[in-house]
Amino acid sequence: MKSSEIKDGTKFKQRIPGGCDQNIPIDECIVRSLEELEKVPVVSRFMAMDNFDKLAIDYNERRDNYMLMGIYDEGRKWWVIGYLSGSDTFGIPEWNRP
Repeated sequence: MKSSEIKDGTKFKQRIPGGCDQNIPIDECIVRSLEELEKVPVVSRFMAMDNFDKLAIDYNERRDNYMLMGIYDEGRKWWVIGYLSGSDTFGIPEWNRP
């Protein structure tokens, strides 16, 4: 589904690293607010980790979407949680690379 095809909300798709079991169920859903996004199980798990600071996004030109990232330890560590496709990023700040 291309971001231009999403009419009612923003699509979230969990990132599964390439070295992981590809049979893991993936969290994938349409969200309409930051509050809904924060309630997605994988997102809430990342937000509950020690030293979580904030969510951030980084535009992924190759895939025409945004990477949703968890930022930790005042920006010294980060993890890509998943991808957002659609026009609304809910005011999540752009990631500033250290």
